[in-house]
Amino acid sequence: MSSSVRRQGVVKLIVGGLLSAAVLHAMAHLSQDAIPSYIHSFALIPVAIPGVFALAGLVECVTGVKFGQLATAWDEFAGWQRGIVGLVVVTAAFAVAIATMVLFFQP
Repeated sequence: MSSSVRRQGVVKLIVGGLLSAAVLHAMAHLSQDAIPSYIHSFALIPVAIPGVFALAGLVECVTGVKFGQLATAWDEFAGWQRGIVGLVVVTAAFAVAIATMVLFFQP
């Protein structure tokens, strides 16, 4: 079962990523700028929806557990446990984001 959940997660990740890229491309094309001078916050909602779908697929791919089951397990934690696990996850995400920027976006 874990293999099929991971496979479905990869499909969600790819589909969501491609849809996000398509929406971003359409937004840049419609704005007539390669990089828009500003992006209104409400304009990012169409990009966020497939992005969230892709991130849910990433979570399923990494954990091998369906997103709904993971949410149920999260709700069963005590409040302090959610706080500690959430802090660890956010700290790890920031570390990965910073490492990515340092490795790939050097001048």
